[in-house]
Amino acid sequence: MPTPDNWSAGDPPRERRPWAGYLLIGVGVAVLVAAGFGALVSRDDETPAPEIAAPIAAAIGDAATAAEPFPGLTETQLAVGEDCLRLVVVDILDERAQGLRRRSSLGPYDGMLFVFEGTSQSAFTMRGVPVPLDIGWYDEAGQPVDRAEMVPCPQERTDCPPYTSRGPYRFAVETLGGGLPGGGVSGCG
Repeated sequence: MPTPDNWSAGDPPRERRPWAGYLLIGVGVAVLVAAGFGALVSRDDETPAPEIAAPIAAAIGDAATAAEPFPGLTETQLAVGEDCLRLVVVDILDERAQGLRRRSSLGPYDGMLFVFEGTSQSAFTMRGVPVPLDIGWYDEAGQPVDRAEMVPCPQERTDCPPYTSRGPYRFAVETLGGGLPGGGVSGCG
């Protein structure tokens, strides 16, 4: 608001507008409410979850450095159903986003374990994955939530279909097509 020539910078305006203060308070409250709501719906699609089952937590905690072709990642062994699988672990957003893109071989591994910090309903896509994959989604206790057979989608396509679980999950396991055993996830042994 411009000041008249006869006011110094420190003089108050002669006419007060009480509604201006209320307007500023209202805008501040609206911003806080909107920011809080935005945080609820944009948290990497995760919400806090109960503790992970002890055998699964132990296997993830005991993860070792992964071998080729997955330098920089970790690996662990988990049972899916009756089969003990050697899995590459991806547990941060960038690793999960990369997943198995541009890979047609898993080397010495049976699959990839996607670990989320809380329950999630994030979708998976096959964009840039040249081979069919199976995916299983599991809750924090290792119980199956859903599974799907996913088909390749070329990297240059931008309309690759999303694959979603029918319910919230904590883990996902991807294997080459036909390689995902039935049953829940638990510790090997």
